[in-house]
Amino acid sequence: CFDCHSTDSQSGRYNPFVSSTPYDKYDPNYVELSDDLKTISNILNNCRSYNKKSLSYLTKSVITEEKTSLSVLFNNIDGNASNFDNFVADISQYKHNFSVIALAETNIDEESKDLYRIGGYTSEYSSKITGKKKGSGLGI
Repeated sequence: CFDCHSTDSQSGRYNPFVSSTPYDKYDPNYVELSDDLKTISNILNNCRSYNKKSLSYLTKSVITEEKTSLSVLFNNIDGNASNFDNFVADISQYKHNFSVIALAETNIDEESKDLYRIGGYTSEYSSKITGKKKGSGLGI
């Protein structure tokens, strides 16, 4: 997310759930966000980017042996073919095994998932959009 900076002029973050128009109770097109969408909007407004040192510190301080936690690592990989090996090398430097690793924009088909394995994890892939060369496909 470019260190969480993008198109929202107030926060510097992309959030499709933030309206730039004020609430107007007489506007027939106004739709109030559900609680789930408000939660998602809050997550988007508070996203953070971590470098190796700060993420290692965070995982050490949050996750202890006595406490079981769910930890998720999400990465827009921008193509498994060109970036997967570097991604695996980068995450191997952390002394933490994430519960879930999710990859966006894998740009591969589901049938190719066995070419992209991470030790200790089972993977599922959703194929890229047919005819689209970049920007689709998901791996978990």
